[in-house]
This record gives sequence, C-alpha cells and structure tokens, in this order.
Amino acid sequence: MVLVVKISSNKNCCPLLACSWVDKRTLFFLSTLHVGERTGDPTVKRKQADGGQVDVACPPCLPDYQKHMRGVDRGDQLDSYYNVGRKSKKWWRIIFFLLLGSVNTE
Repeated sequence: MVLVVKISSNKNCCPLLACSWVDKRTLFFLSTLHVGERTGDPTVKRKQADGGQVDVACPPCLPDYQKHMRGVDRGDQLDSYYNVGRKSKKWWRIIFFLLLGSVNTE
C-alpha cells in the first residue's frame, strides 16, 4: 500500500513530499527531491512463497533510499556491536567516548 501526499508551501520554502509505504513494516519518507511528476511507476522485486518474484509498486523515493542508505544502516549496526559510551558528568568525557566509538567502527 502506497500513500503519497504532496505538501504545498509558500514561495520561500521548498515543496515537500510525504510518503508512507507498508511492506513488512510501515516506512515514512519526507523528501524534497521527489516532489515533481512521476516519470513512471517505480517498482521493487519481492519473493513469493513459491520462490518466484513479483514486482510491487512503491513510492518514488524508496529506490533511492535503498540505493544510498545501505552504508549508513551498516554503520549504525556496527555502532550497536561496540558500545563504548560511558556516563559522565563532564561534557568533554562524553564527547571523548562518542569520538572513540566512531573511530572504533571505522
């Protein structure tokens, strides 16, 4: 199921596209890139129970999300494995442990 809402705005602000898509979970997108007219209905391939594949209609911003966000999702996954965060009352220690955790996952 695809729900696409184009949000109009004044001349000083960028137009915004709000999308909702249900696959296994509900995904919500806000995009300023995909506000224009569609150049075709984008689809993604999904497996069926019998092993075949079927094309499913999706919002125009989903293929770009899947193409460009894999690295960010992988980085978040690695951060969850090696948590070096510590509680501290000193602000510089919090920043130190935050930087140490980001260096650890690189």
